[in-house]
Amino acid sequence: MKKIFLTACLYLVALFFAHCTGDAKTEMFQTFKQGVSADVFALLPFSTSQDMVKATYMRTVAPALFERFGYCGFDVIYTYNKEQFTKATNYLDSKKIAVYSSEDNCRIVLPDPEYTHKMNCSGVYYPVPPAYFPNIDPNTKKDNMVSTTNLKYYVLTYKEGVFVNGADTLQPRATRPDLRGNTFPHGFTNGAIVDSQKLRIDYWILIW
Repeated sequence: MKKIFLTACLYLVALFFAHCTGDAKTEMFQTFKQGVSADVFALLPFSTSQDMVKATYMRTVAPALFERFGYCGFDVIYTYNKEQFTKATNYLDSKKIAVYSSEDNCRIVLPDPEYTHKMNCSGVYYPVPPAYFPNIDPNTKKDNMVSTTNLKYYVLTYKEGVFVNGADTLQPRATRPDLRGNTFPHGFTNGAIVDSQKLRIDYWILIW
């Protein structure tokens, strides 16, 4: 129960900055970027603060929290028109190393306090974050719930190692699952969660 509470707290920290101004978005991005290795941005279709201004939504679990909670991450959501969406998904298809559906129960979802390694699953599964889209349209303030079904998780990059600056000297307190049958202590994935119903894509970085 305590782990669930801590996880919820982390996402509430990010939620506080949900619909911030362009300046606040760029500041959040820069703070995260300065705390991690440049490797974690590999293949993602953004690299500058100006790319953040166009985002529909953003959240972050700061690298400064890595020692305490054992992970950090970054999500930025873009809403596209049909042409932009098709171009973006074609790019993801060309770069992916894995793709999972939201109905695939073998997904390794981090952070997930209830996660246990599913021994009956076959194939390679890389860690992904939980799907999270805002409930309320920031412009109309109307309910804009996105279903957690019929989503696609594209994994673009997976690497083992230390990718939070200074973390090679830290011993995070969070317990990590036995990822892919291995017991390595650190790594990251990045990729995108695609919602075809709303033409939205959540680009993510997950570091543990």
